Amino acid sequence: MDSLIQQRLAFERDRTFGWLAVVFGALFFAWGAWMAWSGTPTYLFGAAACAVGIVLGVQRIRRSGRTREVFEREHGKHAGVRS
Repeated sequence: MDSLIQQRLAFERDRTFGWLAVVFGALFFAWGAWMAWSGTPTYLFGAAACAVGIVLGVQRIRRSGRTREVFEREHGKHAGVRS
């Protein structure tokens, strides 16, 4: 069994990776859409893949939030917080 600190770090890491997926997915989606608009339609496939990455990032953020809520309900609000 992981310690409380390790459990908290795990869902915080999930949230961070989710936000990275959303931010970079949005940037690359915008770039792919711009390139497709400029006359290279093959970039639409990349833009679609980035849109999927954005959706997966949002799911990861939501899942980490639910995990945090369950963890805090079970162990207390400040369990596993390093000070």
